[in-house]
Amino acid sequence: MEDKPFPELSEELQKHTFWEFGSIEEHFKYRNAVMQTYIHGNFPVFEGFNHMQYQIQNPEGFARMLKKIIEIDRLPELLF
Repeated sequence: MEDKPFPELSEELQKHTFWEFGSIEEHFKYRNAVMQTYIHGNFPVFEGFNHMQYQIQNPEGFARMLKKIIEIDRLPELLF
């Protein structure tokens, strides 16, 4: 990660943007900086998963989740 400001995103774009962080992700320290910059964004935390672990372990389930987010414009209830 470079040490420079995050790009500006409109409030409307932030409302439709999701940043995913694992609860024990190695780069967890960056989460607060992203959340403070994009205060209107969505920040789901996949408890018990490292960075990208859910995507790697269950790519079909992750793809279904992304499709659902696109359809309903929010994170669906997760079963794990």
